[in-house]
Amino acid sequence: VQEIEFSQGTYQVQVIDGKQEAWAFLQLDERGQVKDSFCSCEEGEEMRPCVHVAAAYLRIFNDQNLPLHKRFENSLWNQ
Repeated sequence: VQEIEFSQGTYQVQVIDGKQEAWAFLQLDERGQVKDSFCSCEEGEEMRPCVHVAAAYLRIFNDQNLPLHKRFENSLWNQ
């Protein structure tokens, strides 16, 4: 995972898989569950969710209980 852009529960995540670059898009609900997702890769059209969406989801939580946007809401950066 290279870049993460988010606004509240909507995420756009750049995932580099070897030489392939893909953008995974996820929308999370208030409980952190995926409401909607898609990916720019070819597999993303056929297989939902693809590995890029899975990698993005894991990075959004990063071994924490709350997703990134919820942690940001409570951080000093958002004061």
